[in-house]
Formats: sequence, structure tokens, C-alpha cells
Amino acid sequence: MQKNIPFLCLLALSLAVLPAARASAAPDFRSDPAAFQTEAYIRVMQADQALDEGDEATARAYYAEGLDLFRELAKAYPGWEPRIIAYRIAYCEDKLEALADAPRVYAEAEPAPAIAAPTAPARPAAVPADDDAASALSRAKADRAEALARVHAAEQAVSEMQTRNGEAAETLKALESRLAKERAEARAALEAKDAEIARCTAEKVAAGQAKEAAEAETGKLSRRCESLERTLDETAGELEAAREEIARLSKALGEAELAEAKAREEIALLSQDLSEAEARLAAAETPAETPQAAAAETPLPPAAGIVPAAKTTVEVLLAQGKNSAALAAARAALNEMPSDRSLRELEGFALLRLKRYTEAMGVLVPLAEENRDDAAIHSALGAAFMGARYTDEARDAYEVAVKIDPKRRDAHFNLAQLYAFSEPKNLRKARKHYEKAKELGLPPSPRLDAALD
Repeated sequence: MQKNIPFLCLLALSLAVLPAARASAAPDFRSDPAAFQTEAYIRVMQADQALDEGDEATARAYYAEGLDLFRELAKAYPGWEPRIIAYRIAYCEDKLEALADAPRVYAEAEPAPAIAAPTAPARPAAVPADDDAASALSRAKADRAEALARVHAAEQAVSEMQTRNGEAAETLKALESRLAKERAEARAALEAKDAEIARCTAEKVAAGQAKEAAEAETGKLSRRCESLERTLDETAGELEAAREEIARLSKALGEAELAEAKAREEIALLSQDLSEAEARLAAAETPAETPQAAAAETPLPPAAGIVPAAKTTVEVLLAQGKNSAALAAARAALNEMPSDRSLRELEGFALLRLKRYTEAMGVLVPLAEENRDDAAIHSALGAAFMGARYTDEARDAYEVAVKIDPKRRDAHFNLAQLYAFSEPKNLRKARKHYEKAKELGLPPSPRLDAALD
């Protein structure tokens, strides 16, 4: 504040030298809110000076004028120092209320006319020296009061300006700090964005290269697949021709083996007839026998021996590994006796030997339904299902077989394989059936041993 004393003194002298200029320039202060505020505050300072000197009427007039000016300022410039203006209005109202000679509320529609400072009465042509001194003293006091008011207003304005400057400096500092922070954040975000763009660009390039490589590989695989499809078509044709040839040869072989079997059967029958003839001849040369013995030696009709002979033939062919001939012999016998269970069972076994699992299933499923307590048939059906890769059905058939006959070691062994290698796996059951199969005499399996360790 001491730094502003020369300026304030100069301002006070200027105000004291030009007291009349204020009244003439009064209409101009309303265009500037700062000048407007200063003008109103001067009225308040004049009122305070008059009140200190005991002139309540003059103080009341100045307080009223200041109040009206502050209200007009608040209405004309609502954003200009609202707290200070409100304080000044309240101050004037309190002073007027204390004087109790004027109402508290004043009309705001029109500003009150400016009240000029009271002037001394016109001096007569000839006045005593004391009156001149008193008049000069009064004028000096008025000028001093007005100067003090202007000085006080200037000090108030400077203080308010310094306050605003301090607030502005703090605001500027905060803004600069915020700007620096935001600039740093923006720079970091920009760098991160640049890094992200670089990464995405690299990934895009890599993806493009991978796409090109994949397209090239796809083209190569497509050409390979086309070649394989052509080869597969050619192989399928050759395979079909080979199958037809195998079927033809199998049929011819079966017919040949069947003819051989029939020839053997005829030889056996002829041998039997020869033996019977020799026996009858021997009987004719010996004394007569009892009726019971003769009846015992009477041969059975040929029809009664067809099934056992055919069954024996099929079993012999199967034992010799002539599976196609065995199948042909069984089917030839079934043409004469289609409902014979033994021949149907042998037909199923022959089909299993030939790995014709689907046909074997067609033969063995009805047999298993008709003979629910036959473990051998259920075990054979399990083998057919297993060969055709119906693993669940194979498990069920083998479980029925071992339930009927717990000593079916082949069923136990195949169950162990199914539980060990087919989904869903069950190593506990696989180990159980494998141990049972070995207990019943089957040799160990290295493959199962490795899987169940």
C-alpha cells in the first residue's frame, strides 16, 4: 500500500483542483461500471463526512443519492462486483434507517437526481474579514472531504484491482498448470495413439502376409484335393471292379468247395450204404437174430441225416479255414431247412470269418432275440457289432454273454478292449475283464498291458 501513496496524493490533488469538473462530467460515468461505482462511492464518503460533522440532513441526502446510484449500477451491470455492490447498498440502507428520517425502500424505476454538494450562500458586496475566512474554511473542508472521498475510492479501487489481479494470477496459474497437465496428457495420449497405429499397421501387414500365405496354401491344397479326388475316383472304380472279381471268385470257390463237400458227403453215404450192405450180407449168412437187434440195425431214413451231415461239413470247412466254402455249404443246407438254428448260427460264424460284419449282424440279431440265454450267440453278435464299429452295441452284447456264461473268456477279452480303447473309456472295467480273461486261460496282451499300466 505504501507504494501507492504518491499516486494517491496526486489523485487527491487532482480531485481537489477540479471539484467543478465532476458535476459537469456526471452524465458520462454511467457508460463505465468502474467510474459508475466510484461516483456512487464518493456520495457515500461525502455522506460519512457530513455525518461526522453533525450535518445529518446533508448526510441523509448523500446516502440516498449513493443508494440510488448503487442500485442503478446493480441493475445496469448485474455482473459487476455483485458482492461489493450489495454490501454498499446494505450500508446505505442501514445508515438511512439509523437516521430514521427517510423510508428504507426507494423506487428503482428512475434514478434519483444528482444532489450537488451544498454551496455557500452568495457573499454580499461587502463582508467582514471573518466571514471570508469562514467561507474559505468551509470551502476548504468541503474540498478536503471530496478529495478524501476520491482518495478513499481510489484506494478501494486499487485494493479491489489488486485483489482481482491476485485472483486472476491464481486463476492464470491454475489454468497454466491445468494446461501443462492437459498438454502432457494429450502428448502421452498422442504417443500412445501413434504406438497403437504403428502396432495395428504392423499387425495389418503381418495379417496381409499371413492371408497371402494362407491363400497360396489353400490353392495348393485345393489342387492336391482335386488330384486326390481324381485318384480316389479311379481307385474306387478299380476297387469296385476288384470287389466284383473277388465276389465272382468267392462264388466260384464256394461252389467248388460245396461240390467237393457234396462229393465227400456222397462218398460218406456210399461208404455207409456199403457197410450196411456188408452187415446185411453177414447177417444173412448167420443164424436169425432177435427182432430187437434187427430193429437196432435198421438204418434211418436219408432225410433224418441231412442236418447233421451238413452241419458237420460246415464245421469241417470252418476248421480248415475254408470260410467261403463253409458259408456256401451252410446256405445250401438252409435252402432245404431255413429254420434250423445250428445252420443259421454256422452261417453267422462264417460271415464273421469273412469279415462281412453287417451281413453277420443281420443273421445273428434275430438268433439272439430268439435265444436270449445262449452266450455263444450273444458273443458272436458282439463280435459282429465290434467289427462294424458299433461299440456301444458291442459292449451290450458282450455284457449279456458274460452275464449268461461268466466263463466266456473271448467275451471278457473283447470287453476289456472296448473299455480300454473306445469312448467312453472305463479303465476300471477294462482291467476287471482283462484279468478275468487271463484267469480263464487267455494269454496276456502287450497292447492291453501298456494301456492299463
